[in-house]
Amino acid sequence: MVGYDMTMISLGNDLYKFRVVAYRDVLGIPIQNSFYFNIYKNSDNSAAPTPTFVASQINYVAITYDPKDCPPAGADLRLEKYTYESPSMNMSAFNSASGYYVTASTCCRNVGVINVLNSSSTGITLTMDFPRLNSTAPTRFNSSPEFRKAPLAFFCVGKPYTLNWNIVDPNGDSMVYYVAQSYSAGTTKPFTVIDYAPGYNLYYNNIDGVPDLTMNIKTGIINFIPTKVGRYLVAFRVEEWKKASGSTPGYKIGEVRREFQLETVLCSDAPPVTVDELNQKRVIVDTVYYNTVYDKIFTSRDSPTDSLYMMIIPNITPGENVLDPVKFGGKWGEAGSVLGNNSNLILEDLAQVRGEFYWKPSCAVVRPKPYKFTVVVRDKTCPSPFYDSTFVTIYVKKKPNYKPYFVEPDTMKTPKTKNYFVLAGDRFQLAGDTLIKSYDKDSLGNVVSLFMEPDPANGVVNSKFVFSSNPNVIHSTATFGWQTTCEDVRSSPYKVRFIAEDDDCLKHDSAWFDVNIYVRQRPNLKPVFDQVLNKEEYHIPEGQTKSFNIRVNDSASFAVNQYDSLTVTADLSEFNVPGGVMPTFNPVVSADSSVTPFTWSPNCANVRTDPYRLYLTVQDNGCPRLTKRDTILVYADGPFNSAPEFRDPLNPAIIITTLDTSIYGGEVFSYNLFAVDTNQRFDSVFLQADYTSDLFAFGKVTNLAFLAPSFGKDSSRTALNWQSDCKDISATPYVVKILARDNECVNPERSALTINLTVKEKPNYTPIFNSSTATTFFNLQAGDTLYIPLSAVDTNRLDILTLDTVYTSIPNRLPLPEITRASGSDSVRTFLKWVLDCSLISDQAYTIKIGAWDNACRLITDSARYQFTVKVNRNPNLVPYFPFATGDTVIQLVAGEKYELDLTSASATPGDSIEIATSGDVYGGIPGNLATFEQTVTTGTAKAMFRWETSCDQIRDDVYTAVFKTANPPCLTDTNTYTIRFKVIPNTDITEELPNVFTPNGDGTNDVFSIKDKFKVYCDPEFSFTIFNRWGKKVFESKDPEFEWDGDGAGAGTYFYTLTSRVRTQTGSVNLVR
Repeated sequence: MVGYDMTMISLGNDLYKFRVVAYRDVLGIPIQNSFYFNIYKNSDNSAAPTPTFVASQINYVAITYDPKDCPPAGADLRLEKYTYESPSMNMSAFNSASGYYVTASTCCRNVGVINVLNSSSTGITLTMDFPRLNSTAPTRFNSSPEFRKAPLAFFCVGKPYTLNWNIVDPNGDSMVYYVAQSYSAGTTKPFTVIDYAPGYNLYYNNIDGVPDLTMNIKTGIINFIPTKVGRYLVAFRVEEWKKASGSTPGYKIGEVRREFQLETVLCSDAPPVTVDELNQKRVIVDTVYYNTVYDKIFTSRDSPTDSLYMMIIPNITPGENVLDPVKFGGKWGEAGSVLGNNSNLILEDLAQVRGEFYWKPSCAVVRPKPYKFTVVVRDKTCPSPFYDSTFVTIYVKKKPNYKPYFVEPDTMKTPKTKNYFVLAGDRFQLAGDTLIKSYDKDSLGNVVSLFMEPDPANGVVNSKFVFSSNPNVIHSTATFGWQTTCEDVRSSPYKVRFIAEDDDCLKHDSAWFDVNIYVRQRPNLKPVFDQVLNKEEYHIPEGQTKSFNIRVNDSASFAVNQYDSLTVTADLSEFNVPGGVMPTFNPVVSADSSVTPFTWSPNCANVRTDPYRLYLTVQDNGCPRLTKRDTILVYADGPFNSAPEFRDPLNPAIIITTLDTSIYGGEVFSYNLFAVDTNQRFDSVFLQADYTSDLFAFGKVTNLAFLAPSFGKDSSRTALNWQSDCKDISATPYVVKILARDNECVNPERSALTINLTVKEKPNYTPIFNSSTATTFFNLQAGDTLYIPLSAVDTNRLDILTLDTVYTSIPNRLPLPEITRASGSDSVRTFLKWVLDCSLISDQAYTIKIGAWDNACRLITDSARYQFTVKVNRNPNLVPYFPFATGDTVIQLVAGEKYELDLTSASATPGDSIEIATSGDVYGGIPGNLATFEQTVTTGTAKAMFRWETSCDQIRDDVYTAVFKTANPPCLTDTNTYTIRFKVIPNTDITEELPNVFTPNGDGTNDVFSIKDKFKVYCDPEFSFTIFNRWGKKVFESKDPEFEWDGDGAGAGTYFYTLTSRVRTQTGSVNLVR
């Protein structure tokens, strides 16, 4: 056997198999049919859960090489490849963190391996490492790396080699590659390495190579050049690493190996030779003009039986690949078929192969820098091919070029700039010619294009130019025209450049000429306003509609100003007044003369003494346009007017200007107003108050008067209303003015009515209280309710009487008496109610005053009064107490017991704020759990909850104390107290009869002796249980009441026990039956 490699393959569902590939020299000894493998842990070399397996031979192939002239004549250097596989194995129990390795040994290696001492007696150890595979491992379902390319049978001396054995990890794990030691024998790690022959070592001179054999640690590529004929043993190691993830670094999970025997021989084959049609070799440099074809055929020859491969290698730098079909369009393929559909990058044939490169470069690829590609040819010499390369350099250039020039218009040959003059409105074209012509004598067929470049200073005129070109080879033509208008007139010329340009590659040649176009004005005269028909001013009465015409004439006839027409416009901005009516003026456009009507119906808003100015403008459309302006005065005349008059509402024939009247204080003054207009036009009459009058002035009267403004055609009515107050009584009358005005346009008139109103005091009598209000002092307790009926009468039966509280000395923060204000005529009744709560308890009496007054204009202090005092005292019936408590209580609690007490406190008369408080050592300063207390209800019957869960460390001889107190603080009551003393004791005693027999035979029934279900113990440090045999020897002892005794190897028989606890000591016996 000359070498091997092996791998582990995941089959899914925690099933795996191992595959071994062994290589045999056909001249060597026969190879075995199977290999026996052991599996060990890496951590301690102990056996794995599945310790062994057998890999049996499943396939055999003879490795062949093309062409058939390999190896050298007379040598029989052939290899056979044997494949072995294990059965599928469930490896879910392989959970060692350090992983596992497999190993098998066999004998022997070939005779005459140069770098191994006594190679024929040196064994071979087959081995590999793999990770843990249990269900929680991140390496579950892992497959090891595998060598997918077989080694070569032999290597030629003096020839450089670069080998890639296509090592692949199916899981995508990282791999690290090393040249390794070969193992000779060994069952477990560390294995025995081979003995190198003198002068050879793993790290230098391993195969007499210059350079020596190396393996790239990152890529796995192998490089060397053999220098001697012979056999050499080499080994390679591939480590499998799990890639880093987040903060978790990568780590090694396995390792596979390949050992192999290199055979180096002398090879006599020669490399192929490549030439083009001119018999050029190695380096070809050519030049081609754009738009011409570059076609090159390459021919390579070798021995008649040797296969040849020819390929093109373009420059793959971006923008340099001449085979790019979009940018360059170069083609490569078999000679004679490159323009068909049979193009191939790699060409193959025996003895001779011919390839063709075809390219027609465009203008876009012309440049000083050359284009390059390489034609490579290799044969199939075994074990490594020979190569020949041809380096091609191509320069792409352009041929010389001639400038185009203009031949029409003839005047453009010289000079380069020509001036033209045109009247506004005429059409411009070049000197009567409509055609521009150019000529180019290039024989390459360049197309000449004609362009127009107007000067940007021409402005919007450039969009009016009409230019059309007809590009062609040698001769090209174009046309240019422009229809001018009046707006185009200016002193500076319009500039246009015409350009002829060919489409030569890289640099376009061109010719040009300039044109200056001057646009001049036409003769013209100003239009005029008709002074005979048009007047200087017009008068239009308000409310009437009138019209007049505006006439304009042209100063010259149409025959002279043939392009003129007249447009009249008017500025009506002065007529735009708020509420007014705008006149109508519709401009008319006509030739020679124009008549435009002006129509207006002014209303009151338009009437004024000053005239309105009608600004008129007439303009023709000559070049240039001429304008004439004129102004006409228009008056809006208004009518005659007189002021409205106030009339007596009951007798409209009577005109009134002043009214003197009076009312009593507190009464309502109401007066109807009526005004009429005496003008024949019957204007609208507006009525409103003079709001500077007394009844409308803030601070002058208690309540402001109200008058709804009104208006009506010819007359108007409204009413003045005022609610007087007692405070308004005054000997001096209040003066009120009411205004009446019309809505005449120009001179509105108004008049005023003056009302002098005196407010007088009305006679009155004081009301009196009835006899029920004789009591003036009340001595009461908290919790009582004070109830007093109240009534009063008024001797003046027409007054409205009111009864209510007018004073109290009770602070606002305390509950106040309830009294409903009562009002009525003649007499009135109500009551006072006051609930006396504890907040009112005081050494000082409270004073309350009740008043009775009528609605006459007098002050409340002058009305009848009823005054009394109230003294609120403490109430002994409000002292709370614990209904259930008959005295202090002692309660005994077992350690671990939960105790709850629901506390209630009440008083003979329900209290409004009863408090329950507590204190004692159960709330702090003791070991274990502390008691808790929470008051839940405070009003009426108070409630609280006391809770305490005792613990073992609270067992003691002294008692614990909890004191509960209740009181009603707002009612200033005494305090009642209730005290509980707690005694905490342990819990331990027999609850059932103890068992007396057990059978420790492993059947799951009565296998142990225990008292835990018969004897309840809690917080008893003195507990102990001891078992003796019949000779008094102690065989078992426990301080744990939960103990279980399984006999502990004791023989069958009767055993005696002693139970000791805080509350008892007991003895007994138990029978052990086996």
